[in-house]
Amino acid sequence: MINDDSKVLSVIKFLCFLSSTIAITISFYDIVRHFQNYRKPLEQRLTIRILLVVPIFSLTCFISIVKPGFAHFVTDPIREVYEAFIIFTFFSLLTLILGGERKIVSELSLEHGTIKQPVFIIGNFLKPLDLSDPEDFLQVKRGILQYVWFKPLYCCSLLALETWKSIKARYLLLFLYNISVTWSLYNLALFWIYFAPNLKKFHPWSKFLCVKLIIFASYWQSVIIELLISVGIMGSSGDGPEERAHFSYICQNTVLCLEMIFFALLHVKAFSWSDYSYKILPKCARMEFMYALRDTFCAYDVKWDFKHTLLVGSNYYTYQNFDITYTDGDLMAAMSFESRNRQLHKGFRFSNDGRQRYQITDYGSILDGDPLRAAVSYGSKNASHELEEEAWDNSIGEMQYRIDDPNYPVIWEVAGHRYTNDMNTIRESLRNSNGYN
Repeated sequence: MINDDSKVLSVIKFLCFLSSTIAITISFYDIVRHFQNYRKPLEQRLTIRILLVVPIFSLTCFISIVKPGFAHFVTDPIREVYEAFIIFTFFSLLTLILGGERKIVSELSLEHGTIKQPVFIIGNFLKPLDLSDPEDFLQVKRGILQYVWFKPLYCCSLLALETWKSIKARYLLLFLYNISVTWSLYNLALFWIYFAPNLKKFHPWSKFLCVKLIIFASYWQSVIIELLISVGIMGSSGDGPEERAHFSYICQNTVLCLEMIFFALLHVKAFSWSDYSYKILPKCARMEFMYALRDTFCAYDVKWDFKHTLLVGSNYYTYQNFDITYTDGDLMAAMSFESRNRQLHKGFRFSNDGRQRYQITDYGSILDGDPLRAAVSYGSKNASHELEEEAWDNSIGEMQYRIDDPNYPVIWEVAGHRYTNDMNTIRESLRNSNGYN
């Protein structure tokens, strides 16, 4: 067990305090500016959650140096679990900028077909990945999420082993941890490789590096420090196992604490609030500060994702729920042989030279009441839309926006009109006019 009598020099503590304070200040400035320019809730709630990793790491690392005993049981598990949560948040952000799960499965994946698992030797025994199959998409998503589920169990088990000292149990737990984090990062990298051409236009490399570097730094630095201590390069050769563990723990958190300024600057650059300012989005209203806070931290989207990925699972991620009836006919016709063959085995059939799709039952008849049936029978996408059409409430169009309503959740920046396309057109006309010259 790590004791509270820290041996770190006061100058090191001061440097760590200074580094943590600067990193937290930089990050909180960017986070507050995001809340003040909250124009894309779906995207910014994920961005802010990623930005919070720097303040959380900075604070917990400093506490680990000053009060290692308290940190070991309280703040370290929080940091460990949030680190795992960030991987899933980044995956959700990639999914969002690509257009959402439905677009990924029903459109983007059709452009790529199947890819071989890029694992040396082992990849020959794993089936090729086809993300146009909802089950394969669920497999990748679960592969990333399992680390988020495993990390709390891992932290609780480590705390339990503080009283039940078992070296074998520790090694087993460490082995399972390495498998979990490796599998999670592998699936994230697999998703990245699969959609690299689609992601390129969004310039996500800086965001990817932010997430990867802070995870790799927290893990591999600890491995390197423990290795240096074990071979006698760091620390005193006369120290016992507990003293070496204590020294390694302090060194790991000290290095991380000093690095947080770099990570804060990197995150601010990659997840800048200026991308959501009224200059960039002049016609977009922003959500009020308190509503933005509630939207970010209510975590309804996290609950929905966990429920549908862990509990509902394969009952939700089906071809029926990710219907490609409305997908471009040329794109559907260009579907790879492997993707088409998978759908044939799931009871789907194709018509009109592969441009349309319908489902059959086990007895070979078209499913009654299925909107796909209308799309095939009438050869029109509009037919299935008519089946799903519901009465539309037009009364909302008669309601007027009251600017003095204190409960209205969004605000439009009046200064934004100066950066609209209309104003740019007027400026260009004035520049080109003879009277202006």
